[in-house]
Amino acid sequence: MRDRLEAGLDAASMRGSRTLFTGALGTAVFCFLVALGARQVTSEGPARGMLTANLASITELDLVLAEHGEELKQAAHESDASTFELPGYPLPVLVTRDEVNSLSSEQLRALILARSAEIVYTDGLEVFDRTGNQSLDLLSGQGALRLVLGELNSDTHDTANVVALFFAAITASLTVLVVLANVGFIRLKALGVGLVLGSLPGLMLFGLLWFVASQLGSDDPFESDLGRAATSMLQVFARDFAIVGLLGGLVVVASPLFAWCERRWEGSGEKAAEDGAAEEAQAEGAPAETSTPA
Repeated sequence: MRDRLEAGLDAASMRGSRTLFTGALGTAVFCFLVALGARQVTSEGPARGMLTANLASITELDLVLAEHGEELKQAAHESDASTFELPGYPLPVLVTRDEVNSLSSEQLRALILARSAEIVYTDGLEVFDRTGNQSLDLLSGQGALRLVLGELNSDTHDTANVVALFFAAITASLTVLVVLANVGFIRLKALGVGLVLGSLPGLMLFGLLWFVASQLGSDDPFESDLGRAATSMLQVFARDFAIVGLLGGLVVVASPLFAWCERRWEGSGEKAAEDGAAEEAQAEGAPAETSTPA
């Protein structure tokens, strides 16, 4: 009786450990995917692309060029300096004399935006405030857009790299524990369940946020640009969670199929062995029957 009780407790403890490890794996997968998405969004290429697409409205570059474009060209003609800043522009972007004189208005605008994106990516949101006294109204479309784009910088990318590596190590460790705590193809199923548990909440969360952001749009250019920027970022997170969730679902569905194939293979092998033994026994008995006198 005591042995049975101890065996039951051991079995219950093992089931509890398996559930705990699988749940912990799901949590680690969720955290890893959030960090991975942040790393992807803040990598230099995508981040500078989003910055270039949205900085025109924040800096009001078109208005500044219309008001001070001729002033910039006049300074390039009259001054002995080799580089110039666009008067009234909130970012310290430098252009050369040759660029001012040879580029068209559209080309000059594109050049200023590209260099603005490089500056913001390198220095972050603080680059907008040269005096240190600027207050940012986060409730305004312009303030919210600045805050979102201000996170697209190299410092955020470096932090996301470290966090992603940390949770990747935890995820790998928990994967080993899940494999060791289970047997047979239940291991595969447990891993798939962990992936689904980690990806489904993230897919629902970032999918909902993506839908809300995609509905942002008005006559205010800052709100429209904020919607586009947020949609581009959230789409990356939702895509990663969807891919991992799909992979986990396939693993969960495939594990019983693999187990069934294994049983069929073992069953066919046992049947073949039995048939072979029967044939051998029949072959050994045949000569004895023929030697019996009539």
